[in-house]
Amino acid sequence: MQASDEFHGPGFCVPIDGSIYIWGFDFDDAIDPETHEFREWRLDNGDLAPVQPRDGLKMDSYMEETPSGAGFRVMVKANVPVPRGNKKDFGQRNPKTGKVPGIEVYSSGRFFTFTGNKLPGIPSTVEERTEQALALHSQVFSKPATTPATTSPVQSKTLGEIEQLAFELVDGRTGPRNNLMFGISGVLVNRGWKRSNIETLLKYLIAMFNDADATYDIDGTFQKQLKMLDTLYDRATAKNDIPSFNYLANIVKPETLAFVRNLKPKAESKTSIEDTLALIRSQPPESFDRQDIKYLIEPVIPKGALVLITGKPGSGKSTLVMHWCNEMAQAGAEVLYLDKDNPLFIAQERVDRFGGRTAKNLMYWGLWTKMQTESRWSRRIPYLISSRMPCKRCKTRSSSSILLRRSRPAMKLTTPWLELRSNICGI
Repeated sequence: MQASDEFHGPGFCVPIDGSIYIWGFDFDDAIDPETHEFREWRLDNGDLAPVQPRDGLKMDSYMEETPSGAGFRVMVKANVPVPRGNKKDFGQRNPKTGKVPGIEVYSSGRFFTFTGNKLPGIPSTVEERTEQALALHSQVFSKPATTPATTSPVQSKTLGEIEQLAFELVDGRTGPRNNLMFGISGVLVNRGWKRSNIETLLKYLIAMFNDADATYDIDGTFQKQLKMLDTLYDRATAKNDIPSFNYLANIVKPETLAFVRNLKPKAESKTSIEDTLALIRSQPPESFDRQDIKYLIEPVIPKGALVLITGKPGSGKSTLVMHWCNEMAQAGAEVLYLDKDNPLFIAQERVDRFGGRTAKNLMYWGLWTKMQTESRWSRRIPYLISSRMPCKRCKTRSSSSILLRRSRPAMKLTTPWLELRSNICGI
């Protein structure tokens, strides 16, 4: 080509299918042909565009000037195809270059010309840059914030329905196999399908592709699709674009697209153990934003934590906790103090220690109630004593309180005791 005036350079047709994807970013009207400096893109209202030509350097992959000299192209490798959104313009056409400032990005069905005019300081090879490519794509083709797709009701599908969908997709496929799986996964994530059902569909599709082509890698393709699925859920949670029906329309026949649109959702089913474990595995602690510790009582009672106070009997555990509860209530927190172990007079004594009145925002309850119906034993003017008398039926000792008549405090524990102990023992 160097010896011939007939050619200006080689061309490259992006593969339409394969184990990796080649993304090509075209930055138009991005370079001043005279100074070779990056231009500054502005919107029609004069504001800076959300993406600037200099952002292409973040790819850190092969980059060269386009034939016009007014733009440049970045080539990267990625493990997913380009999601929906291929072209974005910023501002009006530049009369000097004849180009409209903006970005185009493609990963299939596109022919790229090469000039060999590589930008200085840039790698001379096409590098794997999935994360950077998706980040730039999201920045360019961001959409208005909506409710994340993952908050939609999770639908349960039977194997028969999933298998039928797989057959429809295979029979109606008009585009690359990997693009089909990526597209239908995006559509189903948007529609709130359970992840386990989407994975089952992918297994069906991969098995069918292997039946038609024995060289089609089942295990490798499935692992790749799982990574794509992770990416789709991450992008849906971040409210970024993922493949929709518009993307799928380029890969399947119209009747197949209509079949997918008309899928009937089933009633929500109980989440399986496998789904729960998959959710837990997908959300390790390091995947969340780091949080600072917030205290209700600094530095002993963190907010959102379960705190256990231990100590010997009479060491003041209950008094300390009551003191903390008062502090939290006075600070404006709603506090509930549950005390099932002690009778009402103990609770009244504790309230007396702290001013004789329960603090505002503090609820103190031990199952007592003014509306409680009196039992036949309480009508005998009872008092409480603690007994450790062995039960003749279960041969155990108990510290449960029993009811005695005041007129006969030394009576033998016979029938009433056995009846009460019978209820305690569950006999």
